[in-house]
Amino acid sequence: MVKSSRAKRAGEPTTDWLKMKDVCQILGATRNTIKKLIRDGILPAYAIDGIVGYRFKRAEVESLIKPVDPRALKPRKTAARTKTRRIR
Repeated sequence: MVKSSRAKRAGEPTTDWLKMKDVCQILGATRNTIKKLIRDGILPAYAIDGIVGYRFKRAEVESLIKPVDPRALKPRKTAARTKTRRIR
């Protein structure tokens, strides 16, 4: 995680920048899933001159985490039990 020390000294709010691996840990997702979120425009990514790889704003990553309304979930379908026959 990269923190801007210049913003701290100037009295401005600090923006937390995250690396790809940090985003993967926070969201519990793979790199490929994060790349898909970027491609689909769901998660903004930033390229910073002189730094390899993308950086992400912590607030934007955390904004993707929302509680789920249990009433919105569909009930599970139970698999029909079938007898398995052993072939000899």
